[in-house]
Amino acid sequence: ENLVSLQKNWSNFTSLNYWVVRDYFLLVDMVNGLEPRIRKLTDEQ
Repeated sequence: ENLVSLQKNWSNFTSLNYWVVRDYFLLVDMVNGLEPRIRKLTDEQ
């Protein structure tokens, strides 16, 4: 019984971890994509 719940919790944790990491990398990609545009804006001002 305990082992089953432990496995379930572990899989929940690892899948949550996966989503967090994936979202983090998506966010980093977005920021990296925006950075040149922001730099161009500040250069024009």
